[in-house]
Amino acid sequence: MIPNSDIDTPCAACQAMEKARELPRTLMGGTTAMRAASGRYLPREPAETAQAYLDRLNRSVLFNAYRQAVRTLTGKVFSKPLVLDTPSPDIRTWCQDIDLAGRDLHNFARDVLEDAFYGVSYILVDHPPRPQGLSLAQERQSGARPYFVHVPSASLIGFRTDRQNGAERLVQARILESAQIPDGTYGDKTVSQVRVLELAPGEDGLERCVYTVWRQSPDDPGLWAVMPELSGVMSLNFIPLVPVYTNRTGFMQGTPPLIDLADLNAAHWRSSSDQETILHFTRVPLLFGKCLGPDAARLEIGPNRMIRCEAPEAELKYVEHSGSSIAAGRQALMDLEDRMAALALEPLVPRTGSQTATARAIDAAQAHCTLQAWALGLEDALKLALRYLGAWAGLPPKACGQARLTTDYGLSLDPTELTQLTQAYQAGLLSRQTVWSEMIRRGLLDDQFNPEEEEEKIRGAAPDPAGGNDSPQTPPYSGPGASRAQRP
Repeated sequence: MIPNSDIDTPCAACQAMEKARELPRTLMGGTTAMRAASGRYLPREPAETAQAYLDRLNRSVLFNAYRQAVRTLTGKVFSKPLVLDTPSPDIRTWCQDIDLAGRDLHNFARDVLEDAFYGVSYILVDHPPRPQGLSLAQERQSGARPYFVHVPSASLIGFRTDRQNGAERLVQARILESAQIPDGTYGDKTVSQVRVLELAPGEDGLERCVYTVWRQSPDDPGLWAVMPELSGVMSLNFIPLVPVYTNRTGFMQGTPPLIDLADLNAAHWRSSSDQETILHFTRVPLLFGKCLGPDAARLEIGPNRMIRCEAPEAELKYVEHSGSSIAAGRQALMDLEDRMAALALEPLVPRTGSQTATARAIDAAQAHCTLQAWALGLEDALKLALRYLGAWAGLPPKACGQARLTTDYGLSLDPTELTQLTQAYQAGLLSRQTVWSEMIRRGLLDDQFNPEEEEEKIRGAAPDPAGGNDSPQTPPYSGPGASRAQRP
């Protein structure tokens, strides 16, 4: 063990990124995390006692629009199974358990994208240490193979870059990890460790990726030791760490793209706490007494008690709140929820009033373009990670293939679109199969819909009343009930 006080100290860029993620990360933790943050997002009033503040904090419940938006948007990207396009049977097999922990590539990529809503997340392409003198064929025969490791945004605590032929490249990366070590006969203890990846020249003068694992002492946090059995030299001449961006601010850097939504959610948390507090106190009326004499302090209030007072000016009554501020607070919360729904590009709460077709089209186009950019960025990152996977196995880049994600999640079936598709079919401009295909894309028909079986059902049931170009001998239907025939 040697002193190494800065091995786990984040670099300036990583500290700045994590500072920007504080609120989104707390919101993702839900009500429990927001309560634990206490005064950071729910200030204590100047005259409020510690106990009164604690009671108010424990009554507060988070309306988690931010987490719902992140998971909804992630779910849209992965609403259909990821398609792996690769000629390599090895990569196809590896992707069924891509992280050696039971996750296939679809579920692995979904988790990466959800974490990338902090701005950037990372994929490390790793491989078990290769014994010296073991050939690639012998290694593959033993069952060893490369795999993906998800490096969450908070785990990258340092990196360095340089430029080679004008391109920026990664030359060092520090990844914070945790390890379980035995503690006594049956117990265990969690300790920190830092994996350092850096490029260094080998004996042949060529650069190789060297990895060193430093583990913290369980007894003294300031002491660290190199774990030789977990350290070594890769056969790669680059660091196989791939960034996945949603809001790129620099190489290997990003900030949360939904930070404005997070700020509104924190404002809703504070306003909701105020509303719960005023409801708590105004639901119970106050008993007001006037001129009750010296025995007022010993009065017993209850259903089987009678109160007598001979003073003519004496008075005893309940005083209730007018409720005007409660209504104002409720309206303020509803306004915040509407603004959060708009920023999330997702109707998180029901909206009142009508919306023009143009406004619907603009909203759909904006949501589609933003989500499509994130999906295509993830596709590019997965393509590069698959190439790194193949590099471990000596496969050429073309043999590694790529992963494809759906980009049809931004489409929605507007009633006017269904009418237009039906009219195009009736006019013979589209076939029935094309109309069905468009309806599947828009989610009106299930992905398991079988056009051939549907054709058999139609032929066996009755002549086609629509008269599309599948049955040109039948004229287009234009009699009574034509509008009803167009409905799904």
